[in-house]
Amino acid sequence: TASQRIAIDSGRTARFAGATVAPQIAITSADIELAAEASIGNATTTRLSLRVDPAANAIQLGGTLSAGEGVAWQLDAAEISRLRAGQISVDAAAAQPPVVQVAAFALVGTAGGASGNANFALNTPGAIRVGGAVTASNLAATDTLRLQAGTRLTVVTDSGGALLLGGSGAADSAGSLGGVLDLAAPQIWVGTAALLGQLAENASFAGRDAALGAAPATPNLAGAIGGASILVSSTSFLVQNSGDATRRAGFSVGPAGLQISSRAETQADVVINGRAFDSLGATLVNNDTIALVAFKPALASFTSTSSVNGCIIGAVCTAAPEGPGDGLGDRLAQIATQVRELTVERQDARARNREPFDRLPQLRFAKLIDLSPAIGNPAIDEPITSGGNSSLWLGSGASEPPPQPAPGEQK
Repeated sequence: TASQRIAIDSGRTARFAGATVAPQIAITSADIELAAEASIGNATTTRLSLRVDPAANAIQLGGTLSAGEGVAWQLDAAEISRLRAGQISVDAAAAQPPVVQVAAFALVGTAGGASGNANFALNTPGAIRVGGAVTASNLAATDTLRLQAGTRLTVVTDSGGALLLGGSGAADSAGSLGGVLDLAAPQIWVGTAALLGQLAENASFAGRDAALGAAPATPNLAGAIGGASILVSSTSFLVQNSGDATRRAGFSVGPAGLQISSRAETQADVVINGRAFDSLGATLVNNDTIALVAFKPALASFTSTSSVNGCIIGAVCTAAPEGPGDGLGDRLAQIATQVRELTVERQDARARNREPFDRLPQLRFAKLIDLSPAIGNPAIDEPITSGGNSSLWLGSGASEPPPQPAPGEQK
């Protein structure tokens, strides 16, 4: 325990057997190991910095420990759960291995009480590969999970890879999402291992967009990345569809929306699939999702083929995205997700709103004017007794009018 700051710099394994507490803690090591009763930081710790020594030839965050001291820097899921600080960062040096492996681990946000962490960040000049589910619960609106890679960030969905930030609300609702998911890398790709392999060989291979949009055999509407807010800074952001034939999925975002920023002078290439929850709790799917996606600094910073759920950005999409069916299923699915139960409270509110109208006087309308047709063709059922004035007859057989005198003649 220290009153100000603890700084540890070790070229080997940094081992901790008990509680390590200080307002600021910085640890540089080739590996790190926390005993079952050990912890680093507490509610008074504002910053915990874990730096990977260049001597480590592999880095793994999450999952379970593997043997081999001095071979890899590893911080397993159980050890991560015993870290506590306002800001926790794991930083790799420039000489580190090209890929940081991220396996499954769980975080707890500040809405979960004194054991929660407000911000957790992983930074590397190389690549990050997420092969396990990174989840967070009870995140406040500003609690943040940040992953920053110098080359590429991939989330391998068929190995269980996911970055899902949760709130405290009901499942599959806006309240089920929490915090801010902040992703930054030149290339951010979310999909199966097979698709990611194709992209690594050629990021613009023929049929790429169709492959990204194809529905999988086993749908996952929650997707692989999610948060109340998602921030993305990239030049290539691709998210494979994880939904079914009528509802595209891949990411889930809350009312704060998804913001995508182009990070280079060249246009960013964005082809993503996902869904959103608006401020009323309705689920926005397919062409409606784009309403909660923002493109920075402007649409001109993105390629003309960039799309959200098959809808080209900047276009007005009224038809269903390409795929099976005629789009009716999309619209029905969207309506179904917006149906809400009429609770007793809502029924009482409706009754109260009707009361002023029920007290108004009742009006009775009397029929004062005959509104039947003024001109008709009534049947004649009486004999005709007179032919009338023949001089007024027109047509064949009628008397001709008297001749008129010529000009200059007298009558």
